[in-house]
Amino acid sequence: IVRTILRPELLSKGSQAMHKQLFLALLIQLCIPCVLIYVPTSLYMIIPFILPNSVHSPPWLLTGLYSFYPIFDPLAIIIMISDYRKAIVRIF
Repeated sequence: IVRTILRPELLSKGSQAMHKQLFLALLIQLCIPCVLIYVPTSLYMIIPFILPNSVHSPPWLLTGLYSFYPIFDPLAIIIMISDYRKAIVRIF
């Protein structure tokens, strides 16, 4: 994808900029569940085997992180894509 975006003969400048924004937004959307769901859950499941009786995390911590995912996922798209960002700024 990056090679295609960076080839100026394939896309116009405007199309290139739009594709870069979309690609970065998709990368951010990929990172959000990793940070909020997969890494904490993995640590929560693995640490008791590695360090028994030394680390305790409350269960509400995981559920709290799960509840932030639906909030941050669309916000990443709104913030990363300039047309959506401009429309939101116009509203407020």
